[in-house]
Amino acid sequence: MRSALILAVLLFTIYTINFGSLGSNDTTPTRYLPLSLFYDHNFDLDEFTFLFDGKRLPYFLVAGHDRRHAYSTFGIGTALTALPVFLAPMGMKSSWTWDEVILVAKVAASLIVALSCVFLFFALRRWL
Repeated sequence: MRSALILAVLLFTIYTINFGSLGSNDTTPTRYLPLSLFYDHNFDLDEFTFLFDGKRLPYFLVAGHDRRHAYSTFGIGTALTALPVFLAPMGMKSSWTWDEVILVAKVAASLIVALSCVFLFFALRRWL
């Protein structure tokens, strides 16, 4: 158990040490979907108008059936997995800057990677 905890802390530290992000627009909907789920209780990204200022939606958003809502082109699994990490910061503030969203998303991604490695560690330790 101790080695798994050390592994988790080490991996989390390695992944978050630069607090930077090489994210592309592919990850933009995933970063904002937890905010939409928490504040508006829906899966559309209509409240983030800066994501689609032009007449055409960017490639990472798709219009709903009624053409009144914008949804992520990509799956929602990662955003749902990151939602628990977003909960504490979202409870403290209601407006977010781009840099704050990237920071919380980075912490969420690092935590997910570290925990998945610990899960793999326990699975392989038991199996091998």
